[in-house]
Amino acid sequence: MLVIALPIMLRDPHWLHVVIMVGIAIMLAASLRISLIAGVFNLGQIAFYAIGAYTLALLGNNLGLSFWLCLLIAGVVAGLIALAIGYLTIRVRGVYFVMVSLALVEIVRSSIIALPFLGGYKVVVVPTPNPIIVPHLFSVEFVSKVPYYYLVLVLMAITIFVLYRIENSRIGAILKSIMDSEPLAMSIGINSVAYKVLAFCTSSFFAGIAGAFYASYSGVIGPQGFNIWASIIVFIMIVVGGIGSIWGPVIGAALLTFLPEVLADIPDYAPIIYSIFVILVFFFIPEGLIGLPRLVKAKVLEPVSAKLIKGKRRGTL
Repeated sequence: MLVIALPIMLRDPHWLHVVIMVGIAIMLAASLRISLIAGVFNLGQIAFYAIGAYTLALLGNNLGLSFWLCLLIAGVVAGLIALAIGYLTIRVRGVYFVMVSLALVEIVRSSIIALPFLGGYKVVVVPTPNPIIVPHLFSVEFVSKVPYYYLVLVLMAITIFVLYRIENSRIGAILKSIMDSEPLAMSIGINSVAYKVLAFCTSSFFAGIAGAFYASYSGVIGPQGFNIWASIIVFIMIVVGGIGSIWGPVIGAALLTFLPEVLADIPDYAPIIYSIFVILVFFFIPEGLIGLPRLVKAKVLEPVSAKLIKGKRRGTL
């Protein structure tokens, strides 16, 4: 109920905008995780985010297609491009695939700048979603941030639900087995390349959906926002939140999107505090924030409990 009533509670449009951006970040981080649990260390998530954004812009502006159709096509196009790239490069492992994925971000950004029909350095105006009309009942027009909030909420819920179902299915078990020991998985007949490409395509599909939504929400897009640093931030969100659960990227994305806003009043110190926070999590909570309760239990509660029990035993002697 709190999530549904949030637009009423947040009277400041700026904070509603921040919440919408949190939803986009969660979609990006959660979708990237499905690649990571398959052992595909993809740092090029923003490339497919950009592909989704520009696909929607091109189809909406040049063909006049419905936003809802363009949204789906944007995800499919990102997934198909990931299929082609994955088929060619997925056999490259470790740091080499990381470098390939980072190079992909720069290739996509440079292509946007170089190809005139994509707009080059100029910003591209993106059409807003078509109204949702239910005859004789209601209609929803995207003229304020509130409809966008509910739309990103639905897209985020669908993303998390689908990824959760995949992870807890036979496919998810196979993906985890590949990450644990790819040679062992292959020895029992698992086609590791096919499953890793599947994970890569699934991740890219949802990144494309997130990019298409962002393009329509922002109204304009340009190559400046689709850079390597933005892609690394998505990866950091997962590490901070924790890769061990689907809720890790949710926590990490929400926290690292809100943190710069909280530190906005101290712009000179904000990057330092942000960096220190991330480093502290890396060093002291290696499982991410989702592992914090278990860490507190192991390092604080259990030792204290053991001392109390030991003290009571001594008192009875």
